[in-house]
This record gives sequence, C-alpha cells and structure tokens, in this order.
Amino acid sequence: MHTLLALTLSLAPQGTCEGFEHNNEALWVAASPGEDTLDLHPDAAAVGALGARFGAATAGASWRARYDLQSAPGDVYSCHVRVRGTSATPAELGRVSFGVGATVDGALVATLAPDTGELMLQAVSGWTTTTSVTTLASAPASIAADTWYTLQLLWYANGDTVLDLATASGVSVAQVTAPTNFVTPGGFALFGATGAAGVYLDLDELCLDFQIDPVFTTYCAPAALNSTGTYARLSLYGSPILAANDLELVATQLPPGSFGFFITSRTQALIPMPGGSQGNLCVGGTIGRFTAQIFNGGPIGRGTALIDLTAIPTPTGTVSAHAGETWNFQAWYRDANPGVTSNFSEAIAVPIG
Repeated sequence: MHTLLALTLSLAPQGTCEGFEHNNEALWVAASPGEDTLDLHPDAAAVGALGARFGAATAGASWRARYDLQSAPGDVYSCHVRVRGTSATPAELGRVSFGVGATVDGALVATLAPDTGELMLQAVSGWTTTTSVTTLASAPASIAADTWYTLQLLWYANGDTVLDLATASGVSVAQVTAPTNFVTPGGFALFGATGAAGVYLDLDELCLDFQIDPVFTTYCAPAALNSTGTYARLSLYGSPILAANDLELVATQLPPGSFGFFITSRTQALIPMPGGSQGNLCVGGTIGRFTAQIFNGGPIGRGTALIDLTAIPTPTGTVSAHAGETWNFQAWYRDANPGVTSNFSEAIAVPIG
C-alpha cells in the first residue's frame, strides 16, 4: 500500500493553515444548526498550546467552517486527530472529520469513524438539519483511544482523492481512494459527533502540506461508458523517477467484479472498438500487457498494479524505462454492456525522470 509520502510533491511545504493558537473560536462559524460542541482547549493540543475539541456534557454533533481560509484541488492536506475517553459501546465513540473545498453548499470530507471502525471519504451537500452525507469510499480502520493519528488527504486537480490514516510515526493504518466531482476551491470544515458524555474528539494542526506536481497527463477522456453508466478512470500514485521506482496504477469506476489488466506503450493511438471491444484503444505500436497482475474490480470497481520501471512488459520481454521517455498506460477490462464484451479506461501519459 502506498502512503502519500510516496507521491511526487513540491519541495517546499506551504505551512500550517490552522493551529488554533489564536484562541478565537468565533472564526469557525456554525455551518449547521444544532448544539455547539466545539471548544478550543489545551487538552486538545497535539502541537502548541491549543487544539480543537468536540465534546459536551451530553452526546452531540456539530459542523463548523472557516470560509476565509482557502483550500483548493491540487494540494495535500493533513490534520492530527485523536479520540479520548472511555465508552460502553463503540457506537458512542462517534466520528471526527475535516473538510476541504467548503462552501455554503457543502464540502469534500475526510472522516475517521471509530463508531463504525472505518476510514471514509465523504461528500457533504448542504449544512442544514437535512444535510446529505454520501460516502464515496471506505476501508476498515482500527485505532487506539487516547492516541494521536494523522489524516492526510491528497486532492488532485481533476477531483481524484486519496485519504491516508497514519500513526504519529508515519505508519499507514488504512487508505482509501475515490474519484469525485469536487474541483472548486473553498474553505475548511470541521465536524465532531460524540455518542456519549465524556467522549472527546480532538483535532490540531490542520495543514496545507504540499502542492502536487503533475506526474501524468490524461488523454482519451472521457472513455466509453461501461455497464455502471459511467466510464473507467485511471490515476497514478507514486513517483515516475527511475531512482524511486515507486509507481502504482489505479483504475476506478470499473464494473464491480470485473477482471482486467493494464496495457502500455511508448506510442499513443486512437483505435475505436478494436476486435469487437467497446471503447477506444489508446496505446499503439508495441503494446505490453501486465498480465502478471490481473485485477478484479471487487465490490467498489477498483483495479491496481505496481509498476516496475526496470521491467516494463513488451511482446518480446521486459525492458527498462529511460529518463526522458514517455510511457502511456490504459486499463482493459471485461464488461457486460449488455452482452459480454470488454472495454477500455481513459489513458494517461507518464514522463519518466
């Protein structure tokens, strides 16, 4: 599993967005009606003197937002989080979130949910009592009480997202990825929902960590629709630097349970419905197949493969990539749309450094 530390990022961190040291809770306006359970408190500090704490004498939930601080796609954000207190049941531990792209209409949200034992990427629509929360992706996540963790959210310029939960020492606990329609800058949001008195949810150092350096270009997009009613997307995580040799291809929006594999070439093409397949073949010339890493889309329609830049497949064997080359990748997968067929994702071009 790749953590966000493996991504190609700008060299200079952009600094802390919000450390709560100002002790001015009024900067975080109530985004939704209901009980105000936010407090800036010394006991909630991971760094410095103050942190943000959600908790109350009784169970409660609260959305808060800062619209004067700006977040935007193409950046990496992180926040320290901790669950404190004992509880009779896991459900009473509640959940804690931070959001980016926050406007009066909602936000893209990273959620740690001890109440259900999950790490979640969520989309929030509206800040009313009828707030709609859609879970875009989730993964099991087990955490220890009274222990600091870091939520780190990679928000690509095209809306693709990666959320990582890591220990204070940087060990990844869980990770989820999802394509989204969130591509508009906005503010920040905080959320805490406790299920019992005496449970506290702490957040500190909500940071803009890095700006993402683009490592690939998408082409042949949008791809042909598949049986899910949308098209398969393709992303790349890691670094295209030969010395790092740390790349992972990730196809999303595949039909659930679909088998497939990735193909590659140094030549781009546009061949509609090759061999009776649906979609467009977007790599040409000498085409290599990653048949040693056949994927199954599983219940969420996601396929992955690790790419060894020193052993890229071709019809006559493997070759090593060289700095200055551009390699193109695409996913080829089975579908039933409506009869049994195959289809292609969009394609990406990756310059090797």
